[in-house]
Order: sequence, then structure tokens, then C-alpha cells
Amino acid sequence: MTISGPDWFAAATAAAQRRDWAEAMRIIELHRAQWPEEPAFLLTAAQWLRMAGFGHHANEALLRAAAMEDNFGIAEEARILEITPERPAPSPHPASILLDIQDLLQFLHETGNISGIQRVQLGILAAVLQGRAGPHGADCIAVFPALAHGALFAPRPADMQALLAYCTGTRRDVALARPLVERLRAAALRITPRAGSAFLVLGAHWFFAGAPAFYAGLRNQDVRLGVLIYDMFPASHPEFT
Repeated sequence: MTISGPDWFAAATAAAQRRDWAEAMRIIELHRAQWPEEPAFLLTAAQWLRMAGFGHHANEALLRAAAMEDNFGIAEEARILEITPERPAPSPHPASILLDIQDLLQFLHETGNISGIQRVQLGILAAVLQGRAGPHGADCIAVFPALAHGALFAPRPADMQALLAYCTGTRRDVALARPLVERLRAAALRITPRAGSAFLVLGAHWFFAGAPAFYAGLRNQDVRLGVLIYDMFPASHPEFT
């Protein structure tokens, strides 16, 4: 999430980057009357206020953000603050195919690199989302499960394009990949899958605790499940494995 703002916000950001939460909080509180009514700013303000030990003010800022948008960053901060914003569930999303990129995001966040499995995922994502294969546009979207929230979140198209550009580029660095993934996750919007849609797991889902129960919940919503199998060799020729 990119936030543009006045000089006082730049000064507060610089303090936060030094982990001087008290100074960041002092600056934004001094300019409270000038706070923009933007979810990204209010989420950032809530995080700084929490880190400075001002939980009540953090709650207030976050609830203002949650009243405007339902994204993963706000949901995660609400979990940390142990508050539950009141808001209706989003209407069923029209997409018929939901491509699960949880494994891709986790691998990039931890390593900044891609392996063979991630390369296959990227090829599928690029071909489908760019309309070179299968349904495209609003009919097919990338999503990731947030198991702690029991919900699906869909990254914004611009963030997905930035992720694909990084992965297809020549420079791989976890210092670049990590903030890219964090921004993508934070801005991703909560969605409700529609009945009859298909949820396709593209990566190594077995690493994520709670995934089977989450998938069972999707099936209870009449969402069809699919898992991409990368190597049939152990099944077709077990004598060589």
C-alpha cells in the first residue's frame, strides 16, 4: 500500500522506520485534524499508535479504516488489537475460478526466490490473468486464504502485476520481495466465493496448518476444489521412488 502525504507524514514515516514509535505517534497526533480519510493511512496510524503503547487510539483509527474498506491489513491489525469491526460479509464475487497463490507468496516472502513449483504457478497466473489461456478478466482472479481469519483475500490487479514483474525479472533479492509481498497482502480485499466457483490450489498447500479444515469450509459453501499435481511419477511408477 502506497501512501502519499504532506511533509509531516514523511517525518512520521522516517521516525517509524527508525522504530521510534513515540516520535511517529507524536507527529501524527499533532496533526490529527489533518488526517486523510484513507484506509491505508488510518491503518498505518493504528499500527504506529499500537507500537507506541496507545491501544485505545489505535483502536479508534483502525475502526475508522474498517468502516471504509475490508482488506487483509486491516483484518490482521484488528486481530492483533483483539477487536472485531462490525461489517457485513461481502457479496459473492462473480469470479468462477479462484487461483490460490498462498504458497507463492510465502516462498517469495521467505526467500525472495522461486523454485520449480513457483515457476509453474507463475506461468499459469501470467497466462490466465493476462488472457492468454482460459477464462480471464473478472472471471478468474488470484486469491490467498488467510487461515487465521477463515477468509479469502484477492490482491489488487496492480499489485499482482508488480509481483509478476518481479518474478520474471533478473534480480532476485528477499529485501525487495518481502515488502512487495507485504504490500500485496495488506491491500488485498476480502471476498466471498460464489457457489459453483472453483478454488484451484496451485502450490504446496500441505505446509499450512489448518488448510484442510479451511478447504472443507469452502466445500460447505458449494465451492469446487482442485489441486494441481506436479509429479505423477510416484503414482505411475512407484517401483522407482
